Amino acid sequence: MTRVLVSTVVAVGALVGLVSYDKKALPLPEGTATASMQLQDRVSGDVVRDILATPDVVAASLVRGQVYRVNPYGQPYVVAGVAVRLVHMQNQYLPSDFVNTDRDGMFYLYNVPAGDWVVEVWYTGRPEHIVKRGVRVDRPLVDVLPPIQVP
Repeated sequence: MTRVLVSTVVAVGALVGLVSYDKKALPLPEGTATASMQLQDRVSGDVVRDILATPDVVAASLVRGQVYRVNPYGQPYVVAGVAVRLVHMQNQYLPSDFVNTDRDGMFYLYNVPAGDWVVEVWYTGRPEHIVKRGVRVDRPLVDVLPPIQVP
């Protein structure tokens, strides 16, 4: 589906290019300029914008979030160096690579395909110590909210 829509965007972009045709620059066969003027009435920037806004066109997204702990006094603090990865809900055998949270407790997972994913936070590095959070990737930027608390 993504490939078809991206091809449509390329085709519409090519058609929009016809609209901006300059007769002086390169002669076209008779009637082509008239056809492109008619096309200008039908194709507008809104059509291209609507196609690009379609969730299926999102080929790769950025998923970001934050990991924190709560100290014995009830005050939250960010956690650096915690391993985070994504696992696709339908194909659990193809998880993403691990990334570590930065000094602000933030993680960034790049080039994530559209779909339903599970964010796994491995706070001790052991499989039994994982916090999981579901996330739907359907936009170019997806924030995992609220921030993820680990023990």
